[in-house]
Amino acid sequence: MNSISTIPNLIEPGTKLVLKSALKRFHIFRDENHSYYFNIIILIAIIIILYVILSYRYKGNQTKEEIQEKNRLKKEYIINKLMLYSDMKTKKKSEQNLITDLPLWDNHPEKKNLDMKNININYNNG
Repeated sequence: MNSISTIPNLIEPGTKLVLKSALKRFHIFRDENHSYYFNIIILIAIIIILYVILSYRYKGNQTKEEIQEKNRLKKEYIINKLMLYSDMKTKKKSEQNLITDLPLWDNHPEKKNLDMKNININYNNG
């Protein structure tokens, strides 16, 4: 009767081999590209996840009170520095006590030298 060898073939044997090899090449190409795109997508996902985690950790979850306290401390620091500089300026002015801010003769370094010469001359004469 009908044996396996008598079953009709609808495709020629050469065409079957060509299609099989073409499908193998396409399968390899598809696997390579899928893995390439998959790796890129996973890399982007990891970078985004790390960015979200690190930005959350860095900024923290501050409440409104913490933010207001931080701003208040900044303002106090700035005001303290401004007051310090203004006190230094007024103290300097009060020490000089002059309108022109010229140094006083009492603080002049050459006056000390002249005083020393006068003292030496007085000892020699006396």
